[in-house]
Amino acid sequence: MRRQTMAAGMGVALLVGALVLSGCGPSTQARIDYWPTGHVRVKESYYEGPSGQRVLHGLTFYWDENGKIKQVGAWRDGKPWDGVCWVPAAGDAGSAGGLGTFKRYKKGVFVENVEGTP
Repeated sequence: MRRQTMAAGMGVALLVGALVLSGCGPSTQARIDYWPTGHVRVKESYYEGPSGQRVLHGLTFYWDENGKIKQVGAWRDGKPWDGVCWVPAAGDAGSAGGLGTFKRYKKGVFVENVEGTP
């Protein structure tokens, strides 16, 4: 029960932060990825950069295979900003191979690594 309460509190704090982020900058779109089970795996907000690349901006949610939320993070102009964000490894392995780690941030500052995979 405590875990759900903590996750709910974190979600509310990040939602308030996302509302602040959404008031400025470009309009965002959502991308959703699914587990083979059909449950949502990741939902992220982004905008298209000048050369058409996806720039994360706003909330990103991560669910487990059973449909339970695992992590919530907020991005600002392509940089992890608050909460827990999946950060790709440097280079092609991270972007193309899906390698990376969960990391906790507070106002854009790295706090700690977090176990798990998206």
